[in-house]
Amino acid sequence: MNNVSKYLIWGFLLVLTLSTVCYAKEYDFSNMTVKELEEVKGEIDKEINSNHTPSSDEKTAIRDILAEAVEKEYGEDNVSWAWLNYNYTKDWNFYTLSTHADIKKSDGGKAKYDIYCEVVKDDGKYKTAYIKIGNEELINKRSSRIKDERVLRSLGIKEKKDSDDREIDEDESKEVEKESSESDDAIIISATDLYNQFDNNSIAAEKAYKGKTVQVSGSVNTVDESIWGTPYVRLDADEFGLSTVTCYFSKDDKSTLESLNKGEVITVRGTCGDMGFSDVSVDECSIVK
Repeated sequence: MNNVSKYLIWGFLLVLTLSTVCYAKEYDFSNMTVKELEEVKGEIDKEINSNHTPSSDEKTAIRDILAEAVEKEYGEDNVSWAWLNYNYTKDWNFYTLSTHADIKKSDGGKAKYDIYCEVVKDDGKYKTAYIKIGNEELINKRSSRIKDERVLRSLGIKEKKDSDDREIDEDESKEVEKESSESDDAIIISATDLYNQFDNNSIAAEKAYKGKTVQVSGSVNTVDESIWGTPYVRLDADEFGLSTVTCYFSKDDKSTLESLNKGEVITVRGTCGDMGFSDVSVDECSIVK
């Protein structure tokens, strides 16, 4: 074996070692024989197969839980899945699935959307932690369902919030949020300030704003509706319109939103949600002025 090949093997093993349980051990690769290197590689391969490679049964379970959630939201007859384009990953009890689907919109047309899903396995049960369709989050329960610190680090989440980890019924959760928003005074803030606080430290911002009533002012960027017919208004959070606060309204508010114009400054009242890829969501909105 020439020196170049040997160095490539050492580099490959080092990368794999850092990403598996073998990182807890120390190896002096430069002084190891080929046989010793092969033994280490065997350990690493064993750990990859055990903890980082989903089985066919796990893939089926993850795919089924994603399909159930999406078809429940849009209707089974309105969703056409990809034939073979399913990409899976596994890190311990944490799985991801990337795929795409054609989804029928409220106007009868269809469009292809990229879909990304995160699932955790807890006590033998698969639970959805996150689903994103296109640029919109369908489910985000990362804070309560992902408990493995290694996974949190891989997602860039430095620490978990102190919270009650019990599973709250969805209807009960919505009722609690509703009561909170009705009883508390609204937090008055600009779209730019709200987005920047989430962008700077999403953990601190969620503690300060998520689930609370906010009154957000900003310039209208977009007036549109989601693929399932929910109308929304995006307010500019920067001068280029790349970052926004997305305000979701009831379908009954469509006639009110028809009068809005791009660039118009408005104030919206609603319940603050999460930070997405390039926006912060505000739900159950109404226009104040």
